[in-house]
Amino acid sequence: RVNVPGDHAFGAVFINIFKEDMQPFKGSKNVALVYTVGALGRNKRAEGEGAPSAEREALVKKTKKDFLEAIYLTGQNVMAAVVAYNREEAKDGLPRIDVLRSPIVAGGTFIHPDAAPEDVALALLCGYKDQHDPQHSPHLELMPGKDMESALMCLQNGVKWDTRIQDEPSSPKPGQEAVVAPVAAAAAPQQGAGHVANQRTESLSYRPAPCPPRAAVEFKPTFATAPPGGFAASYEKRDNPQGNYGFLIPGDEDVFVGGGALNGAVGRLLLVEGGQPIQF
Repeated sequence: RVNVPGDHAFGAVFINIFKEDMQPFKGSKNVALVYTVGALGRNKRAEGEGAPSAEREALVKKTKKDFLEAIYLTGQNVMAAVVAYNREEAKDGLPRIDVLRSPIVAGGTFIHPDAAPEDVALALLCGYKDQHDPQHSPHLELMPGKDMESALMCLQNGVKWDTRIQDEPSSPKPGQEAVVAPVAAAAAPQQGAGHVANQRTESLSYRPAPCPPRAAVEFKPTFATAPPGGFAASYEKRDNPQGNYGFLIPGDEDVFVGGGALNGAVGRLLLVEGGQPIQF
């Protein structure tokens, strides 16, 4: 599913349903991989993936607002794609996606230099919420971390993705107090398979004006749980009590699994635990 014109994959969403004998941790209801390509905030690639082309520069979002808007639209597209799949394709005997676990998309290598990972997470969550369907949306599980936790707190307090960038002064106006965006307490990020360690750049922002209330909608994401002293994985070994499970993997425009960071961690897991022919 695409949401912007052009012959590139930025903002696109791909839903992959595993054959039963290729599900990671067989018997655990791990049925799907949802792949999306976040917006380019800078012309970079992950370590080990080669140098970016000069032509790719034309696809970079030059302003923080344009970048975050593209992330918001990507969030919308992800949720709309899974809703459409659950509504139509699951009727034909394919497994419904009951739970979708999501990290931050484009909060690392691709992030715009003026945006913080918390800003990206908020834009993504706003997109998810605005395409939420009470009947067909999956339950949304978020990868834990202070950026995602702070973004969800902002969303629950009525802050929209563009609230804090509409009138961002470079320094406090007379009589205006600068405040740091609230950050929920979280354990220090740890590296490992299926884990994204988002490094947040602390930045000053200004207390936003109240947003107009939205229509009531049952949108209540939760956070994936991590084992004591560990971290949340991409796919769980245990049977998910909420039903069939899918993981959202943020990739690049080459649309492959097995590169660096989270992409590579998931690729290795699918190779080892699902018997899938992932090429590294």
